[in-house]
Amino acid sequence: ECIVADAMAGVGPFVVPLTSVNASHFYNTKIVCHANDLNPVSYQYLQKNAKWNKCFSDRLMMYNLDARQFIHKMNEEGVEVDHF
Repeated sequence: ECIVADAMAGVGPFVVPLTSVNASHFYNTKIVCHANDLNPVSYQYLQKNAKWNKCFSDRLMMYNLDARQFIHKMNEEGVEVDHF
């Protein structure tokens, strides 16, 4: 299992392909992504992109926080991130 945190994910150009059921690695390599964006419009489209691309909530967690708050949240929750 690989855990990725994207503090400024935007609409999800990196996290959506990593967590989509359509990805070639989906059944072989479990990648869990924590995606964050402060912009509410970007966050809304991140949610839509995740739905359209079949990203399940156990693989893609989405947040609408300031990047610094997001990183603190990851630390407080004990998420051991492999890649930021």
